[in-house]
Amino acid sequence: MDSTSTVDRDTNNKDDEGEIQTPTSGGKRKETPPTSGASSQPSKVKRLLPTRSDVWVHYTRTKEDRDKCLCNHCQNTFSCLTSSGTSNLRKHLEVCKNHLSWSAGQKNKQPVIDDDGKLKKSLVTEGQFREATNQMMVIGQLPLSFVESVAWKHFVDKTTVFTPHSRRTATKDIVKIYVERKEALKKWFLCNKQRVSLTTDIWVSQTTGYLLSFNH
Repeated sequence: MDSTSTVDRDTNNKDDEGEIQTPTSGGKRKETPPTSGASSQPSKVKRLLPTRSDVWVHYTRTKEDRDKCLCNHCQNTFSCLTSSGTSNLRKHLEVCKNHLSWSAGQKNKQPVIDDDGKLKKSLVTEGQFREATNQMMVIGQLPLSFVESVAWKHFVDKTTVFTPHSRRTATKDIVKIYVERKEALKKWFLCNKQRVSLTTDIWVSQTTGYLLSFNH
């Protein structure tokens, strides 16, 4: 038998990769596993859809979990799954005391401009307006009669905020602020137990003399 025919027969029994074909292989090529880098599909990033319900004015999603949200009025946490709707959030607003107080203070619907340049309702309540007025008089050293002056009433009327309180109410509020700040200062000294340097100064007006004390 010719040796050349034997070599040709052995060559025909090999596939393209040099593997010898067996009777069970049926002439099929050897399948190579696909590489992970070439065949793997990139994971799809879930698109965040903008909120359409007006209830989201009163809620903010948490950064840790977008399925949880915080009430902007009472800071309580609620579930806000997209598939569940916003009915539970609306029900909470009906019983939230902070939200009800805020709604009562929005009767005049005073608009403000947000960071995007759009108008929205102010979140200032009547209590906050009253507290800010008292602090303005203390910081600016304004007389208590300022809240009953024509200028202040004109300003409040033009801005349609709230009805200004009387000087008697302002006096009670400012004295209450003084007592609260005094007690807080005492607690601070007891807790810190640090040395404090006191500096005094005398200031005399036309009718009254004042002794000022500065703490360092």
